[in-house]
Amino acid sequence: MFVFDLKVSIIEPGFMKTPIIEGHLQEQEKLWQNLSIEIKERWGESYAKNSIIPQAENFFVKYAENPSKVIRVIQHAVSSRKPMIRYRPGWQSSFLVFALEFLIPTRLTDFILQLIYFSGERPAAVNRQLAKD
Repeated sequence: MFVFDLKVSIIEPGFMKTPIIEGHLQEQEKLWQNLSIEIKERWGESYAKNSIIPQAENFFVKYAENPSKVIRVIQHAVSSRKPMIRYRPGWQSSFLVFALEFLIPTRLTDFILQLIYFSGERPAAVNRQLAKD
């Protein structure tokens, strides 16, 4: 966009209290109930119960912030003569993303994210594929 003299801003919020976050558990359960048998078999009920649905209990989801923080940075980005290249509204994004992006090696970041998000459960189809190999 530089060649067109256009400014681009990246907005990287943390978790915000939106209907997606607040109704996550109910929506995930409803989604699972409405999936076809084929798709349920591909993912496996164990994976859904142990990996997808528990995300509602995630620390960052529990402490999601007011989305007005995102609105304020968008307002700044579109109204400023010199907008920032990168905005990180909220403590989660400022603290976590910055730390993961700049202070530690990518492999360590992947390991930390795996500890946070990976329950040890894999989709059923992945387990079947690994058993074949």
